[in-house]
Amino acid sequence: MKIRPVAKKDVSQLKRIIKETPEFDKGDISTCFECLEAYLGGDKTYYFDCAEDNGELSGFVCYGWDTIAKGVLEFYWITVDKKKRREGIARLLQLHVEKEAKKKKSRIIFAETESDDAYANTRKFYKSCGYVEKARVKDFYSAGNDKIIYGKAV
Repeated sequence: MKIRPVAKKDVSQLKRIIKETPEFDKGDISTCFECLEAYLGGDKTYYFDCAEDNGELSGFVCYGWDTIAKGVLEFYWITVDKKKRREGIARLLQLHVEKEAKKKKSRIIFAETESDDAYANTRKFYKSCGYVEKARVKDFYSAGNDKIIYGKAV
């Protein structure tokens, strides 16, 4: 398994993974596609790296550095092909991003997610990687569905 930057040749596999991610709704999918197009067009706001095994993409991560706060990296998305979940791929991608953060002398990484039950595994994942809840915005996504912001010092 290798981690590498996403290339234009990966778009169809990436779009399939995005569309098949059960946690993603139409808004997530649309926004993720827009960010992917911006990245492939040279926009350095977002970075997309993928996990590849024998030419097949197993998952990807999208992240970027905050343009206002110094030394802050943000996870935007991290997801794994539904057939490849529970194989440690998300953890490999997460560790890759932490390594990139250290290279650029980042001081903290933030990841946000939802309190909805559909994101229970996402919250469990971040906690298992040493991220702690830093903030919660009540009813952000919808009534009863909070935005939870996790952070981890690098």
